[in-house]
Amino acid sequence: MFSSQERDDYFDRTLTMIHSVAAVEGIVQLGSGVTGYKDAYSDIDLMVCIAKENDTQTAKEQIYQALLTCSKIIVRLARSRFFWIRMYPVQ
Repeated sequence: MFSSQERDDYFDRTLTMIHSVAAVEGIVQLGSGVTGYKDAYSDIDLMVCIAKENDTQTAKEQIYQALLTCSKIIVRLARSRFFWIRMYPVQ
């Protein structure tokens, strides 16, 4: 479970880490976070866009490694330059 403060902290750190990857063109928040996180079990869902399709795998690996330091995550490549990140709290 995330407390509201933990979720905000994870979110801010995650954005900072993702933005540090040079190939990242943009980040979009999806899911319950858009409407204010309805409960303590809500995860953090983000969609990341990579500037060049050829950089997708490298960027995904860099982001995945960076995020391993702050929580359990699932990274799934969805389409070409876009992939989703789903973060769950460490239990």
